[in-house]
Amino acid sequence: MFFSFHSEAETTIAVLDNIIDTTHPKLRPYLHYNSGEVLNSYDDDRNGKVDDVNGWNFINEDHLVFNEAQRGDFPKEVFLYYELRAKKTLDTITDDEMQEYKDLRKDDDFMDKRKEFSRYTHGSHVACLALDKRNYPKYIRKSDIKLFPVTYLGDATKGEFLLKDFVPTKSTSTSKRIRHIENYIEYYISFMRNKFLKAIDYSASHADIIHASWGQGYGSTENIVENLFEEQFGDERAKNFKKKRSSMTRDFMAGLIRNGERIVRKHSDKLFVFSAGNRKENTDESPHYPSSIKAANAITVGASHNGEKAYFSNFGRSSVTISAPGIAIRSCTPERRRIPINGTSQAAPQVTKASSIIREILIRKGIRPTPSMIKEIIVRTAKYQKDLVGFNSSSGALNLKAAIRLTERLRR
Repeated sequence: MFFSFHSEAETTIAVLDNIIDTTHPKLRPYLHYNSGEVLNSYDDDRNGKVDDVNGWNFINEDHLVFNEAQRGDFPKEVFLYYELRAKKTLDTITDDEMQEYKDLRKDDDFMDKRKEFSRYTHGSHVACLALDKRNYPKYIRKSDIKLFPVTYLGDATKGEFLLKDFVPTKSTSTSKRIRHIENYIEYYISFMRNKFLKAIDYSASHADIIHASWGQGYGSTENIVENLFEEQFGDERAKNFKKKRSSMTRDFMAGLIRNGERIVRKHSDKLFVFSAGNRKENTDESPHYPSSIKAANAITVGASHNGEKAYFSNFGRSSVTISAPGIAIRSCTPERRRIPINGTSQAAPQVTKASSIIREILIRKGIRPTPSMIKEIIVRTAKYQKDLVGFNSSSGALNLKAAIRLTERLRR
């Protein structure tokens, strides 16, 4: 297949995640370059971000989207852990390996280090999947699809991404205490809105596709609300407010999703790809943020395995768009070792990759690549799986080859 025009097309993917290793050989050649900026400790393009040549770190408020100090700071057992967990999931683990896996999980110090490693490697693992250069059509160059890393996740210690702690009121009035909790939740919703808005506005100024493999689930939100009541009333008395906690949780999630939808629809010319979450929840009933955002320019991805829903994946006939493989998915780490990880975080970037290829083909054919068109191609070419019926709106899983074939057949 050859197209005679638009040979210089370029698609940029903004990956909002933890830190991302921009020196990794699978990523470094494909970084999007902000032509308005130079590394000179000056804000050349006057966007309020100094030296954001290859992305921005919203947590530390600087251009360093990776922490070199952490490189090599993890025990070799973390790599063994992921290999053993993958074997356990695939039911190929031996008895000796299972015991080794159990021993690692019983080691609290190791598990703390493993969690830290997960935060350290998650962004790179996801980015390498979204930028995976295998199976590109021959007429699309590897350099045609770029990465724009944005550090969105993490614990900020300053700036606009710093979440203020809840401080219980000293009032003895029950109604005032409840109102105090409601005020904090309203602040939390506003905080999350502003955080999402700033990151999306910034990403949209550089990228065509915005990817987010993270989220806040309904269960997690319940825990936040429960903790607020326990801080304010004490563990025992907090149990008396079950109905109120439930309504606050619903309002909390509704506020997050409502604000998120406004932001996504504001950028209707950008395609958003979200991971559905890993809590086994029906997100039609128990929403997940931001993946429960419904918009023509948003795709939510669940995880599948061998034609079935992955055991951990969130699902929803109307809230999840499509599934993609999410069991023992191998990708890169900053330590230059590939590891297998389970998750909708690993399923979603496969759809982002497919979307970027579709976009490039459409441009070469002289067709304006709208997000809704890309989404329709992804959905129409999904591989039907009877065991996915009811778990997503397409009743199927990503089929990259079919999506490419359909796109190539389209006419202006």
